[in-house]
Amino acid sequence: MMDRELCLKLSLREAILPSVTQDMGNPPWDGASSRVLILRLSPIGDVEGSTSHLVLFAECRRALPSAYLDFAFFPDARDRGILAAQGAPLFYGLESGRTPADFDLILVSNAFSLELLNLAYLFASPGIPARASQRAAAGPPCPIVILGGSNAASSGSLLLPSTGAEEASDALVDGIFFGEGEGAVGELALALTAPGRSRTERLEAASRVEGFWAALSGRRASRRIARPYPPPLLSYPILNTDVAGTARLQISSGCPGYCSFCLEGWESRPYREFPLAEILGSARELKAATGAGSLEIYSYNFNTHSRVFDLVFELNRIFHRVNFMSQRLDILADSSALSGAELAAGKRSFTLGIEGISERMRAFYRKGVDEAQIDASIRALCLPAVREIKLFYILAGIEDDRDLGEFTAFLARTAETRRLQSPGQRIILSAGYLARLPFTPLQYAPLCLDRERLDAVARRVEGACAAAGIEFRMAVDFEEYYCDQLLALGGGKLAAWLEATAAKGLMYDSGLSRGTGADLESFAHGAGLLDEAFLGEKPEDWRPPLGFIDDNHAALRRQYELAASFAPRGGGLAAPASPGLEWLHRLERLMAAKRGFPSTLVRVELPPALAQAREEYRASWLLRRIAAASKEGQAAVFAVEEALFWGLAYYSLRGPDCARMEAAARAAGFEPAREPPPCELVEATLDFPAAMAAEAESALKAWLAEERVDFIETREAGAGAAPSRRLRVSARDARKAILHEALLSLDAAAKGEEARFAMDLRLGHKARLPELLSRLSPAGRRSASLRMLSY
Repeated sequence: MMDRELCLKLSLREAILPSVTQDMGNPPWDGASSRVLILRLSPIGDVEGSTSHLVLFAECRRALPSAYLDFAFFPDARDRGILAAQGAPLFYGLESGRTPADFDLILVSNAFSLELLNLAYLFASPGIPARASQRAAAGPPCPIVILGGSNAASSGSLLLPSTGAEEASDALVDGIFFGEGEGAVGELALALTAPGRSRTERLEAASRVEGFWAALSGRRASRRIARPYPPPLLSYPILNTDVAGTARLQISSGCPGYCSFCLEGWESRPYREFPLAEILGSARELKAATGAGSLEIYSYNFNTHSRVFDLVFELNRIFHRVNFMSQRLDILADSSALSGAELAAGKRSFTLGIEGISERMRAFYRKGVDEAQIDASIRALCLPAVREIKLFYILAGIEDDRDLGEFTAFLARTAETRRLQSPGQRIILSAGYLARLPFTPLQYAPLCLDRERLDAVARRVEGACAAAGIEFRMAVDFEEYYCDQLLALGGGKLAAWLEATAAKGLMYDSGLSRGTGADLESFAHGAGLLDEAFLGEKPEDWRPPLGFIDDNHAALRRQYELAASFAPRGGGLAAPASPGLEWLHRLERLMAAKRGFPSTLVRVELPPALAQAREEYRASWLLRRIAAASKEGQAAVFAVEEALFWGLAYYSLRGPDCARMEAAARAAGFEPAREPPPCELVEATLDFPAAMAAEAESALKAWLAEERVDFIETREAGAGAAPSRRLRVSARDARKAILHEALLSLDAAAKGEEARFAMDLRLGHKARLPELLSRLSPAGRRSASLRMLSY
């Protein structure tokens, strides 16, 4: 278990407040039926908007009500330095402080191939050998390690080829789950933690769950597709992050586009959209459960849903803000009402996935978007109300002069449209390199790993953008693309390299550590991977790593042959029927009403559990309490505005009707207030562990010196072991309205608790407490608890 003093230094621990611990519903560690660690291979700041770890938690909690469930994330650079200096493992349970070896089951969520570099840091933890066979030989205390997630089908580089058939080989994980886990992960966790069974028996039982492959079993597995569609994620612990006030709701699964480069449609087929009534019911339940003021629509392309107009209107009746993310360009172009509806709903930034720089390249990608549709979309969005348009392209390294000439002409038309319709608008063109992914038609295509060739295409695209006055960005650099491509298709020949990344100090954290690409290239050459069979066009009978999970290879091959011939793809996806002008006026009136919602003030006593809570978390906490207290509460309040730390605070609630909001607040135990409190004098207490006393006192005095506030310090007899000290500000400096008086006291430790150092402050209305807190070290800020007592 990690040392408490070390934990205070780690920013990652901020995600788990005492209130989050309560929501997680864990029993005491020693009394738990089993212990499950849910692990992400990226820092929390990169995946806090993702839901896969929350899906795993919700699934496991339903199946294992008496289990101890915990989260682990790859630490950021600062936390890695602190952990390394202490010789501590990089992964640990955020709530428990336990090392990975203390758990029975570790569920690893893998979002993309480059994250696999960080898996070796799990095996660098004491007590967890790197290979499934080694963990099996180590005996029962060693946890079972299972990997799943959106990159599972591209994780074949985790398999070791030493035993022949890849499906029967050893691996760096004990098993992989392929496909949609909603409704299945709980069953899997139940089998893998079954009491009284051996490790082999648990994995054998888990192998009967559709979608699960066990490394040492010799069995095949097939990808799981939830029928008719995955159940929505509606209940999960809200972590103390910047996105605590935002919920995500899935409206469809898969994609009907079936582009040659994209895994989504081919892996999660067929395309399934959720019924409107179920979506709206889930949205209401999600708002009550999460206290979210904002909703993000989770769908590969939201406008493929046949009821998209109804969704735009009805979801805005439930949430304060609704963010509709990616969408199909052809549907946007062919629906005259869609862009107007999105603008009316508040969307100001649009991303258009054009992919190919020419008709020929779009045929290669089987995109189904033509030049006329692209131009129509640009014309529809070059409006003063649209802040920016982002155009996304994929560079394959096979583009020629004709393609680039067509692209240059398109940019000239786009620049002229902007000049005529919206001169101040920002247009950003973002490009990435084409990764030929397994289980897509382009898995058969020759690879392009020639940096000079790809960079030459990118430079010409950048030059064309500069000439047209359009911003250009590369979404990924060559080294990241190179490593991603090798890991996606390289298979078991790269497993030994992945096994050694931690020992070499190689990792991925928003970018590759220095030297990673060169090291991987050298290893791949030595392993004989970079031969013509790997780099060139694949024959019809070629299968990707993990090819046994899908039998769709004949269809993929047919689509590849069409792509390779650059055969035009007729027509895009059908646009939904326009609802008419009256519908648009109704949406505009709804959005105007939301902008004009009245507000009402409520007086709230925030509990100590929220002392280190972020603003977004505190707001969601309050909305959850109001929604739980009465049915009226959920519909009455749409948004909550800022409060202060913990203790006495005032929140501004926004909603359609003040009387309904006040009734909902009273039902939740919060007292409405007619006007903000006067703030001539504020009483507050800053509380710290006793070990932080010297640092806290130094920060207070440095803050007062900076503000040029003089004081007289006197000692007073205290109830604790040490006398209190009082800082009295002179009458002249008290008029500065920063500090009137401070009482510093050290309280002896009560039984089972640690000693505390408190600073009782009588502040003026000009006091800026964030400036005082900023003088503390990160550990000091994390350990501080600020309570507002009166105004």
